[in-house]
Amino acid sequence: VPVDKALDAIHRQILFTRDYQNLGIKAPLWQSLQELIEEEIVHILPPGVNFHQEETRYLIFADSMFGRVLANLVDNTLRHGGVVTRVNVSAQVKDDALHVFYSDNGKGILDSLKERIFERGFGSHTGYGLFLIREILSITNISIRETGKPGEGAVFEMIIPSGFFKRDDN
Repeated sequence: VPVDKALDAIHRQILFTRDYQNLGIKAPLWQSLQELIEEEIVHILPPGVNFHQEETRYLIFADSMFGRVLANLVDNTLRHGGVVTRVNVSAQVKDDALHVFYSDNGKGILDSLKERIFERGFGSHTGYGLFLIREILSITNISIRETGKPGEGAVFEMIIPSGFFKRDDN
């Protein structure tokens, strides 16, 4: 069993290194938030988890790995959220920034862990997922924080600054 744990740790480190080395290689580009949500979230959710999105018709200027951010949030929901039956994504403009909210109705995150979850190596699985998310987003000055209430579900709020988003009228 100790050998299996060591092999698993090595495998996780290799996967992290592969993903991390790709950060920022391609220039950021305009991407449809709504299309990314449909590509990276909708098809991953298992039966029994309802999905709802609203006000997501925006183009965002972000790293080409932004889709990975969304997929990783879903993975965290399914892996750490406990019994989850609902995932929501919404967006709204506040103070000249676009706030994109990814939320679930799982067990949520303790207040004492809300910043630590973004630290490299922290967590009960690989410890790299949320760290990598924050790094991907920071390439184009997008910030992320967890604002949910423990026991009511996780809420990840991504804040996209002015000039890095626009309405998608197509």
